[in-house]
Amino acid sequence: MVLSHMLVDRAENFFVSPAHLECWPAAKRRQIEEAFVGTVIRSEAVNLSPKLMLF
Repeated sequence: MVLSHMLVDRAENFFVSPAHLECWPAAKRRQIEEAFVGTVIRSEAVNLSPKLMLF
């Protein structure tokens, strides 16, 4: 499992640099947010996807 997936799936909180975040399209931000909320609220595991790459 790559670091990005581990962060989204297992970290209670993580930060992404605002400068890095601004480079992402809105759809990517939304997908990462939805996956993260799914793990926190609904206890869903994250499916491996290149769309969830943070770096």
